[in-house]
Amino acid sequence: MQDQDLNRTVGEIRSLLSGGAAAALPGVTGATVAPALCEDDVIIAWLAALGGADLVIPWSADDLVLYGNDASLAAGQVGYRVDAAGRRFGGWQDDWIVLGQMGGDPVVGVRCDDGCRVLFARHGAGAWTPAQVAGSPAQFATALRIWCALRIGQYANDILDDTYAIRPAFLADLRARIGEALPDAEAAVFMEMVDD
Repeated sequence: MQDQDLNRTVGEIRSLLSGGAAAALPGVTGATVAPALCEDDVIIAWLAALGGADLVIPWSADDLVLYGNDASLAAGQVGYRVDAAGRRFGGWQDDWIVLGQMGGDPVVGVRCDDGCRVLFARHGAGAWTPAQVAGSPAQFATALRIWCALRIGQYANDILDDTYAIRPAFLADLRARIGEALPDAEAAVFMEMVDD
């Protein structure tokens, strides 16, 4: 069920990003996504939901890039899990997989007993201390759909004022909608993703 929710929600996000045009990726199915980096069913479902293509979501400053295929997922680990030569970094936990990033701040999937939690961390803090932004990839996609519906649909991408600060009305609308979709602690982390 969560995989179906994730697939549907990612499709809705792609539709919002494309202005309502069909967002299907011809010839790309879950079967064409090879799970070379991780054979975990949750990561395979993530890649399948993204349809083999990265998802780029306009954000408050830098775009949020979510890795949608095995190659970009593997490349996305560089600088977090491994260095350019493929050597592991000591401060990165084995069960953390970088699902995407925004301006160098990683979105991390971590396997748990009932699936996968989604975490977010700021880079440059000296040590990685990611916080949970969603209890599952499907919940994270729901929060992203809310972001896209508000930013693109309701605000027509006009979320910044003349000083490039996010408009208070947009933040208030987003905070209210995210607060309905995520538990309080996760909603607070999502809002931290917005406030650069």
